[in-house]
Amino acid sequence: MPITRAQYAVILENAKKLAETSTSLRSVYPAAPPKETLNPVRMAFFQRGQGQDASEINGRVIEALKNQHTYVQYLNMMSYGMKSDGDVFNGDKTFGDSFFDDVEKLAHEKGLKTLVVLNNYDIWRNCFDAQYAHSVLTSSEKQEKVIQWLVEEIEQNGDSGVNIDFEDLYPADRDLLTQFVAKVNGEMKKHGWTTVVSVMCKTNDTYDYRYYDYENLAKNADYIFVMSYDIYNPRGTPQLPGPNYSIPFVEKTLKFAVMSVPPQKLLLGVGSHSWIWNDSERTQMPAWKADQMVATQQATGYKDPAYNASYATYKSASGGTAKVYYQDQQTYQTEFELVKKYGLGGYGLFPLGWETGSLWTALRNVYPGQ
Repeated sequence: MPITRAQYAVILENAKKLAETSTSLRSVYPAAPPKETLNPVRMAFFQRGQGQDASEINGRVIEALKNQHTYVQYLNMMSYGMKSDGDVFNGDKTFGDSFFDDVEKLAHEKGLKTLVVLNNYDIWRNCFDAQYAHSVLTSSEKQEKVIQWLVEEIEQNGDSGVNIDFEDLYPADRDLLTQFVAKVNGEMKKHGWTTVVSVMCKTNDTYDYRYYDYENLAKNADYIFVMSYDIYNPRGTPQLPGPNYSIPFVEKTLKFAVMSVPPQKLLLGVGSHSWIWNDSERTQMPAWKADQMVATQQATGYKDPAYNASYATYKSASGGTAKVYYQDQQTYQTEFELVKKYGLGGYGLFPLGWETGSLWTALRNVYPGQ
């Protein structure tokens, strides 16, 4: 007898739950409680400001490097893009100014290590491109070319390694990505450099971002940076108003990740960007700008206990209701406490210059004397 749609839906949901909880797909979850992280690996990401807030963001980047550098150990330089033929280049160099060099110089003066962020990002179309990555992952010649470029770029800038941030790949390229990371890491180790791999959040190895093999990527990298933000965003699913950062979801992600990645290799992403949800548009903005908007729009603030998140509502220009989820000291602090709770290697702040002062206060509370 054929099954009904309703029966099929139940079977599918049960299969997904099994995939999310079964240890048969991965290594066994550590039996011993994690050791509390007292001296975390401290990462931040540099991304040049764009649009009307560019000058303000860039100024805040410099201010953070001058005044908060003790909370940053590695600065990931998100200045690079990829062309359709797989060639990589420094997009910041196309602006005709010295801002990239100024940031690197200041970072080095403050004792920070800088990392090249190698990605498959198309800066002209403002998106990650699976085919761009595929062209590299399927060509030994292009891989050697990229690796040689990396070595030259790192040596020229006085960097300390690479962060491989390949996103939106073809699922079939899973093993090819792992093999490429192994090649890059092999070259990095010849020079005593660091290899980081950035990955999206996933709670199973069957449906979510199948091109990431957490276990084998971790074997070929010093750190795995989990991009544990943008849980709800207009470009994802579901396209519904929700927090950028959901503690329950992130904990679910971490429980899955530590089944196959040594906790000390995991770095927790802490995002400082907000999404404004209203009737006509969805807008991304820095956390500090969201705070300003909430303060000037006579907004009503709320706590969402289900997500452990803060949000506010106000009347939009069109007369409808707008909602903005934002970070405050309590939400930031709860995120940093997860690093201790799960014995993770550390954290990564994304992106520098978008945060509010509450982030640094939360860090001082969780890691006093850092």
